[in-house]
Amino acid sequence: MRGRIATLVMLMWCVTLVGCGSSARRSTDPDFILRVNSTSPKGELRLLEYQYDIGALGYSRTWWAVTPPRFEGLDLTPYEMPYGYMAVGWSPANELLVESWKPYYYSDCTLAFSGITMQLCTPPTLSTGDLFQGARVVVTAHKE
Repeated sequence: MRGRIATLVMLMWCVTLVGCGSSARRSTDPDFILRVNSTSPKGELRLLEYQYDIGALGYSRTWWAVTPPRFEGLDLTPYEMPYGYMAVGWSPANELLVESWKPYYYSDCTLAFSGITMQLCTPPTLSTGDLFQGARVVVTAHKE
């Protein structure tokens, strides 16, 4: 009985975590911290790196988004890089430079607990030559 209750509590926590993680993120949020704001060489896109001040807990994870030049007030979530990829800049040829990495907070889109495995998403894939928000992508491995 205890095992079932623990499993139910864990599943409820996971659903809450996934639901809370999908809310809109905007540059106008009071705890928004913009770390990088870089315009593409042609000026058609903007690369943002940002996180949130979460009070006594410190800072949130970092997000990378490729947005239109004017991003103020925009919901940034549709423009965010897929999990496992970080945007590091622009090439002189207007390409988005991206590094693949394994974030500590997210690995293969599955969660296993008490013999139950949940598929939380489809693992993202991004390859050199793909378009992301209209920018051609160049993917390299993350340099530790």
